[in-house]
Amino acid sequence: MRFGTINYNGKPTAIMQGEDNKARLMADICKKSGIPPIHSILELIELEDKDILNQLSLSVSSVEPIEDSLLDWLPPVTKPSKILGVAFNNKELMKQAHFDPGVPNYFLKPPSALQGNGKPIRIDPS
Repeated sequence: MRFGTINYNGKPTAIMQGEDNKARLMADICKKSGIPPIHSILELIELEDKDILNQLSLSVSSVEPIEDSLLDWLPPVTKPSKILGVAFNNKELMKQAHFDPGVPNYFLKPPSALQGNGKPIRIDPS
């Protein structure tokens, strides 16, 4: 199963991809499964009943896919509170680049650093 977020009718909307690699609206899959609607990937992550994922996977192929031309991808979680990155996660690379600090180097990025799949990454020339 793959999950994502698209801009659908001007709103961030959760989607799920079936085995045929076609995206379907999460709300439609929930309706078909008889479960309360899931509006965002964050709601999906926070689910306490993990059996819901099984119900969704059983229903996904019975829902009409979204036309590929309508897929305007957004970051999966559209408003994260923070983004924590790891500068080096390969010990050999750390040893070659500089002295080995013995611990990973972490850095923060603002939520605005996220971009949807296939969208250009804009870099400030300065």
